[in-house]
Amino acid sequence: MGALLIHGVPPAESSFTAAGENPDQSGVIPAHFNCPLSEDGYQQRGVTFPSMVEDLIFHPSLVGGVYQSLATSHADGTVNKMNVTDRSYNGPHLLTEHLESTGRLAYAPDGDLLATSLGDGSISLWSTYGNGREFRRLKGHTDQVQAMLFTPDGKQLLSGGLDQTVRLWDIKTGQEIKRFSARNAVRSLAWNREMDGFYLSDGNGFDPVSLRQIKLSGEQETGFSDTSKKTPRFLFVPDAGDVGFSAPLQKDQSLNSWNLQTGEKGLLFGADVVQAAVSANGLQIITADSRGLISLWNPETGAVRQQMKVVDDPKIQQVRQLAVSRDGTLAACALANWSQKEFEVRVWKLPQFPRDGYLINCDSPINTVMFSPDGYEIVAGDQSRIRAWKLEKLNRESTFPVNSPVSALRAMPDGSGIIYATGASNSQANYIGVRPWKNFGRIGLQTGEYDDVRFAGHQARITSVDCASSARMLVSGSLDGSVRLWNLADREQAGVLELQRPVYAVRFKPQSEHEVYVCSNSRLIELWDLRTQKKLKEFSGMSFQVLCMDLSEDGTRLVAGGGDRTVRVWDTESGELLATLEGHTGPVNSVALPSVTRFNPPGSYIVSGSEDATVRYWDVERKQEMSRFTGHSAAVTSVAISPRNEYAVSGSTDGTIRRWKLRKAF
Repeated sequence: MGALLIHGVPPAESSFTAAGENPDQSGVIPAHFNCPLSEDGYQQRGVTFPSMVEDLIFHPSLVGGVYQSLATSHADGTVNKMNVTDRSYNGPHLLTEHLESTGRLAYAPDGDLLATSLGDGSISLWSTYGNGREFRRLKGHTDQVQAMLFTPDGKQLLSGGLDQTVRLWDIKTGQEIKRFSARNAVRSLAWNREMDGFYLSDGNGFDPVSLRQIKLSGEQETGFSDTSKKTPRFLFVPDAGDVGFSAPLQKDQSLNSWNLQTGEKGLLFGADVVQAAVSANGLQIITADSRGLISLWNPETGAVRQQMKVVDDPKIQQVRQLAVSRDGTLAACALANWSQKEFEVRVWKLPQFPRDGYLINCDSPINTVMFSPDGYEIVAGDQSRIRAWKLEKLNRESTFPVNSPVSALRAMPDGSGIIYATGASNSQANYIGVRPWKNFGRIGLQTGEYDDVRFAGHQARITSVDCASSARMLVSGSLDGSVRLWNLADREQAGVLELQRPVYAVRFKPQSEHEVYVCSNSRLIELWDLRTQKKLKEFSGMSFQVLCMDLSEDGTRLVAGGGDRTVRVWDTESGELLATLEGHTGPVNSVALPSVTRFNPPGSYIVSGSEDATVRYWDVERKQEMSRFTGHSAAVTSVAISPRNEYAVSGSTDGTIRRWKLRKAF
């Protein structure tokens, strides 16, 4: 199915009231949105300005886990940078060479540059360090710019304006690289998923609005028209690639979804939309109507989640702008009081709604999770059992008592069995076991080839197990500092590597029965030949100890997470560090790579779980966080991706298991 575009919204009681759906309660979520931000994340009175707010935008980078900076542009030609944690603001930054108003804003991906459109059609680039300074002025448009978009590397800027042109600029030189013609005034721009072209929306309020995809090469152009003639602006979701949101920003108009491939309409959001904003992952949609009612929507059902009113008298007050932080945790609105000529910006903390909701409440911390080989069941290990739930019948649980903490799980390559390991404090009790997998995981109720197969020898908690692609050899790592090789057919130990430091994860090199990737209590991942006891290769780059790793199915990509709060990706052949993904605010405990498909090259996407209680979904090529899943109230210990790449599952020390629906990216 093609991607969705959402179409519609205008400028609401000062408390968000639930509408049939409960937000995640992992943190303290007040019933109202009108509490001071400095106390509990909400703001009743905002920062006031002497001039009307034309645009507002959150800084794209996290600082201490919070998007702390909010930039605003104003009709008097000023740009302000506000710290949302204490409601102070830096500035105003006066554009002294221009007396015309400032308009649209756009941050570079790293947040170091802020682009501002000016009334004469030029674009001012500002450094965001300290009080800021103008870095460069881009001149070429003959009318005001309505949309701006930085390339992912921050080296170029795409801009579209009322002069019916789209221009690509070189940031370093300030020169125009290429120009594209539009049919009407350009209202919005967004990169396509392949980053070789962009989506463009243009319209004048009279002719049908068009939405087109234009290749940078100029060779292809695809799209469709909206016959309503009332949608001059589209709001896009950058991280979702083809998925975007559009808004008429006119009274009595709805926000509704579109399929970009077919032009087919989808969900409706509201019926009176004058402002709208969407988080980068598309999970938080907020709109404001002409009465000053702000609504928070469910992006999958189109239902209202919560509402609040921020305007007392719609005749003299209006919601002028809305913004949502990149991760969807904060929202901001700009209010105008025409009678008092007072212009205010308020910030709120948004409640978090897990995409697939709360799944399973367990009575014990979860150490490890996985999907069944067919993808229809979730399997988990807790302090004494292996447990399995069918996705369609979560109230029915199958268990296999282990009578010891289950510290690791792994499926046999052919899906016939499940490998598990224990992590008891009593070293003599730890072992690796193999059980058959039949009838959708009725563990312990079946008999088969691997019944009662156990391997003992480790002298401390076993942290990781894996099976060779031949299904003849197993490997295990332990806090006792050893990596052990086991012959499944002979049911005996085939080798041991003594590293004298705790081992956290092991993975077989594909098509090998003796070459193993090992991450231990160091900053390296090492490839060892357990038969010759020789180290074959090292992968460096972590600034603290490596805690977890995963390998792509074809063995070409290695991904790891660690104590430095990063996720890193290497090319296994060259050893080159390909990407460093930053965003977690705690050590990364688990990483998972999806199955390789035609549309998902090895190592393209990653799911990670962290001590910060979040699960994150990464686009490696863009080095961006695509989605952040919140809901756990304690450390995430383990993550896994379903065989068909539809879902991720996570287990936590909070005693819950959650399933998250992944956006179509694989």
